[in-house]
Formats: sequence, structure tokens, C-alpha cells
Amino acid sequence: MGALVIMLVFIFQNLRETTVTFLGFSGGAPLGLALVAAALLGGIVVFALGSVRIVQLRKLARARGRQP
Repeated sequence: MGALVIMLVFIFQNLRETTVTFLGFSGGAPLGLALVAAALLGGIVVFALGSVRIVQLRKLARARGRQP
């Protein structure tokens, strides 16, 4: 609950409109919202890549465990 309040305060203190450009797409968004969205998308990418790597390592560990 506290993190949500802190995030909302951050967003409301940074409401100035800014231009966001990504992969050729461009648009306007409040600065606070753009920064929070970028952080969330970055976290999702890191989580997804980390999950793939963990699955790879588990498969490798299982394969090595079966060999004498």
C-alpha cells in the first residue's frame, strides 16, 4: 500500500507533458507516467529473460543429474 502511495505522489508531482518516442512511434504523455511505464516495462523484460535462463539451467542440471 505504501509503495502505491509513493508512486502516485511521484506521478502527480511530474505531470508536465513530454514527448515520448519509441521505435519510430511518437506521442505525448505526462513525464511521471512515462517514467513509471518505462520502469515497469524494463522490469518485465528482465523478469522474462531471467525466467528463460532459469529454465535453461534447470534443464541442464536435470540432464547432468541423469548421467553417471
